[in-house]
Amino acid sequence: MTEGNAIICAGLSCLDLQLLGCTQSGPGEESIEKYDAASYCAGGSASMTATTLGLLLKADARDGVVSGDGGDDDANAQGEGEGRPPRVHVLTKLGSDLDGERMMSFYASAGADPSLALIDPTGQTSMAVLPVFNDGRRGCFVNLACNESFSPDELLGRLDGLPGGGGGGGPGPIRAADDWRVG
Repeated sequence: MTEGNAIICAGLSCLDLQLLGCTQSGPGEESIEKYDAASYCAGGSASMTATTLGLLLKADARDGVVSGDGGDDDANAQGEGEGRPPRVHVLTKLGSDLDGERMMSFYASAGADPSLALIDPTGQTSMAVLPVFNDGRRGCFVNLACNESFSPDELLGRLDGLPGGGGGGGPGPIRAADDWRVG
C-alpha cells in the first residue's frame, strides 16, 4: 500500500456482461432471442465503488482539483497525503482465470489499485449476465463462484497484513473506526 490517504473498497465483485437491446418473445415461449450489443464491466459493490472513485479521483488529479475546501480541517483530514487525492484500493476475491484478469485490468484502467485482491488459484471469477430488454426491463443470471467462498476471515486477514491493520505493522493507512471522519 502507498503512504498517505487511502480508500479501501472491500466486498463482492463479478464480471458483468450486459446484453443491450434484447428481444423477448413472451413468457413460456422457447425461442432464439437477439441483442444489439454486448458490454463488459466490473460489477458488484466493491468493484463499482472502487472504479467510480478511481475515475473521479483520476479526473480530479488531471484537472488539478485538491480534495477539500482549503480550510484548517483539510490539513488534518489529508494528513500524510499533503493535498493529494487518496489512493483507491479494491479488496475482493477473484479466480485465477481470464475473467479475473479482465477485472484486474478494469480496476487498473479506472485508477483503482487491484493489489489487495485475493486470487483463488482454483476458483472461478463470479460473472453476471444482464439482459437489458428493449422495453427497459432487466434480468440477471449470476454464477457467484468466488463470492460464495469469500469469507469475513479472508477479508480481515488481508487487512491484518497491512501497516496499521492489526498485524503489528504500526500506524498506517488503516485506522480504528473511532479515528474515521465522515463529512
